[in-house]
Formats: sequence, C-alpha cells, structure tokens
Amino acid sequence: QTYQHKNFISECLDGILAQKVDCDYEILLGEDESTDGTREICIEYAKKHPDKIRLFLHKRENQIKVLGQPSSNFNALYNLYNSKGKYVAFCEGDDVWADPLKLQKQFEFLEMNSNYSICYHDYDVINHKGEIIDSDKRNGLFQDFSAEELMKPWIHPATLTIFYRNMHSEIPLEMAEIMNLDIFLYSILGHYGSGKYLTNIEPAHYRVHDKGMWSNANLLLKIRYKVHAYSHMATYYYKKEEFSIASTFKKRALKYNRYLLFLYCKRFEVIHAAKQTKVILKNLKDLKFLKKLNLF
Repeated sequence: QTYQHKNFISECLDGILAQKVDCDYEILLGEDESTDGTREICIEYAKKHPDKIRLFLHKRENQIKVLGQPSSNFNALYNLYNSKGKYVAFCEGDDVWADPLKLQKQFEFLEMNSNYSICYHDYDVINHKGEIIDSDKRNGLFQDFSAEELMKPWIHPATLTIFYRNMHSEIPLEMAEIMNLDIFLYSILGHYGSGKYLTNIEPAHYRVHDKGMWSNANLLLKIRYKVHAYSHMATYYYKKEEFSIASTFKKRALKYNRYLLFLYCKRFEVIHAAKQTKVILKNLKDLKFLKKLNLF
C-alpha cells in the first residue's frame, strides 16, 4: 500500500522485485491517489513489469475513517481480498526489504512446517534519508508465538517482516473498523497455527518520517486507537462465542481506558475525564458478565 511516498516507493518496489524465489509471486500495488507523484511512479513500474505487478488505482472518496481520522484500510483490505497466492507478505510503500532471499526463506519454512501460520524476522528503523537510527532495538521480539499467544496478541511482529498463509476468505469485515489491522490479523492467524521467528533473514527497514500516518499520531490518539481496536475485537469474539478471547481484549481495552483517564486528568480535561470514568465502569460491568460466561 502506498500514499504520498514519492521519495521512497521506488526503493520499496526495487526491494520486492529483487526477490529471488523458486515459485511465482505477484505484487499487489494499491495507490491511494497521491498528489506528490507517487501514482505516476507506480504506473511506470506497472508498465515496466506487467508480469509481476497488479496495480490498483484508488480514489480518496473510498477512504475509510476510524474515529474521524483517515486510514489506509480500504487500500489494505482491497489488496488482501484480491490476493490469489498461497502466502502473503506486506511491505508499505515507505519501507524496504533488504534481504533478496527473504521471501524464499519464509516460503521454505512454511512449506515444511504446516503447524505454523506465520513467520517473521527483524527490522531496523531508518529515517527519511535511509540511515539506520534504531538498530539496537529492532522489533524487540526474538521469540516464537504459540497459536494461543497469536490469538491474543500483546506484542507482535512488524507487518513489513511477516509472511503468512493466505486465509483472507476468513477475514471479517470488522477489520475495516479499526486502525490497528495487524492486531486483528494476527489474532485470526492464531486459529490456524503458531508463529515462528526466523533468525536467518537480514533485517528489513522500517522508515520513520514526517509524513508517516502512525508516526504522526499523537499519544492520546494512539491510545484511543488501541481502545477502539480492542473493544471491537472483544465484540467480535463475543459474537463468535469465544468468550475467553473476548475477555482478554476487553481487559486490554480497560487497561488503555484507565491510561486515557490518567492523561485527561493530567491535562485537567474534566469533562473528558468524567466521560472516561463512565466508560471504565461499563468496561468493568462487561468483564463481570464475560467472567460468568467463561465459567460455563
């Protein structure tokens, strides 16, 4: 997916096209009507590589808003629902795959290990110039995940590192209603197997710059996104009668709601604090109800 990535999209696509894989693969390129020249670059690449690139040119009016804020959900989900491959990998238009054997190594692992639904690796944080600025932290995972841990993701891989089995026919439309699509995706994948951290892949490059959607979101908005996501996922699993998973996400929503209350009090936003207290009380009531359901 790409939007306003004129300075980065060529490097991104070059990293994907450089992949050396024993199987066929296609690039689903969703362009979200950029105004900086990104669209023209994408069209040029699609014409040059018609055997590899399927280009989707979207319009801004198709955009899905979350909590009143624009999101890339339509672009992302359009790509996912149009994917034909056995496996899927992500690379946003401002990120870079550095290892030309990334896809091959991940493909081989999942082909040989049917009990895993996803595999992933490290990444380095780079700036707008491509300079590594956070190599010592990377994604902070360095671990495998059981299927249950994936279903209830707390920490999770970065999307530019993941490679997973295509089960998009099972992805609910509720994913479009939250900003943190990756959390929902990992939770669904947990129903199909475990997660494997691969050590033999050169770190990908996650770019932080002043036009990045997530990088630019302030702390308060990021916390609201988390609450919104966990609340929606709790509702989804409640409807599916998977009450244990619903309880987990309801507890996480409560945790972040309490953090929001703290922030509102710290900023002396009395009205918001009062409303947040009511939300927390409702969360506690819902958790008591879910606890009763889990007993049966």
